[in-house]
Amino acid sequence: MAETLVGGAALGAAFGEVFVVLRDIVKDVVHKVRMFKPILKRLESTLNRLTPMVNQIRELGEQLDLPEEETKRLMEQMEEGEKMVRKCLKIRWWNS
Repeated sequence: MAETLVGGAALGAAFGEVFVVLRDIVKDVVHKVRMFKPILKRLESTLNRLTPMVNQIRELGEQLDLPEEETKRLMEQMEEGEKMVRKCLKIRWWNS
């Protein structure tokens, strides 16, 4: 059981970090990319509203013996989202 809690704690911490990276990159790109600003502003607003829930998920993941697959899948989706948002920085206005 102690090993599970350590693994859950590490996974919970990683989950929180991935979310923060995604939220921060969206916030950064919103200020730099005019073309996608309305979409990115909505995404930023959604991520800001989700922050308390993400913190709860992270804390519960540390406390409970939950399946790691769901958390890992969500982390992978957030990492893919981060990559897509970063691509917005590379698109020039004349290529839209």
